[in-house]
Amino acid sequence: MKVVSCVPRQSYSFADKLDWLDAALKTHKPDLFVTPQEYFGGVQQMFFKTGEPLSYKAEDVVNPIHELAKSYDCGIAFGAVIDDPLLRERRERIFVVDPARGVTGTFDKMMLPAYDHIDAKSEIAISPETIFKKRARSAYVKGAEVTILFCWEVWSNFIWHALAKADADFVLSMIKFGIAGYPTKGKDDQGRACVTGFGYGDDGGWLRRLQSAAEFDVAAPIVCATNSWDQPKRSRPLCGTIFPYDDDTLAYPPKGSRGTIEELFVVDEIDPKKCRYSRENKFKLHEETGEWPSTTVRAKTMMWKVRRMERKFEALATNAPTGPVLSRRSRSSQLKGR
Repeated sequence: MKVVSCVPRQSYSFADKLDWLDAALKTHKPDLFVTPQEYFGGVQQMFFKTGEPLSYKAEDVVNPIHELAKSYDCGIAFGAVIDDPLLRERRERIFVVDPARGVTGTFDKMMLPAYDHIDAKSEIAISPETIFKKRARSAYVKGAEVTILFCWEVWSNFIWHALAKADADFVLSMIKFGIAGYPTKGKDDQGRACVTGFGYGDDGGWLRRLQSAAEFDVAAPIVCATNSWDQPKRSRPLCGTIFPYDDDTLAYPPKGSRGTIEELFVVDEIDPKKCRYSRENKFKLHEETGEWPSTTVRAKTMMWKVRRMERKFEALATNAPTGPVLSRRSRSSQLKGR
């Protein structure tokens, strides 16, 4: 499966962003193209004073994206700020679009910074998703199951647990701006919180947390894409994939880089079967891909056993009425003791 991630050229209108995406799909011919979060709408419209909408109706962004997906027979995962008429809220949302099936999944951001959050009286007034279970799921696209991580949710243990339960083939980490860039918050003329500038420093362990999650939390590749925001390279936008079983393709400017962020694409070949069976069954992995696990058999064996137990407990808990789940042997022992 050909997966293309990106740091897009900074564009300032919906039409320009759609044209850029069209050209990128035509050039790279992916099976799945991954944009950053908030590719359409959001606080960058205020920051750049574009006059473009801060948010959209879902159909106004989904319909043209689905047309592109059908035209190039590819999946597209993209981010936008949406006005949800059912929730009557503004949401930070990721859509996963399959060329044949249309939208196969939507995911709303849970961890919102103050300059986005409605409760912090932000100018954009986005409401967060509050139910972890809604993030513990995946979406189908071109034969793979994917799930979503928004930006600094990288620091949420609960969300990593949800993504592990989603049991997707790989994770899309869709990032608002570079991981070493820190927005400075101010207020507009009506006293509402907004982004007024940026500072820069270290990533605080962000990259290390992604690498750890790929190896242990989700045991799956993590594909990264980041907006440019015309920031300097020292803000370190991420693009490419962190693999738990192969060499990473992650690309980002090294420390000390100068100049403004440039457009970037990383092309990866990701085998959903390899993703799936690398954490489930070494014999099935070999049967499906012709490969054996790349790490020690002992380490993988322990992981497989534990993950099989997790799936069993989850299935039992789903079907159990109430109370603790007992194995067949435990139930027999209790009955004998009566």
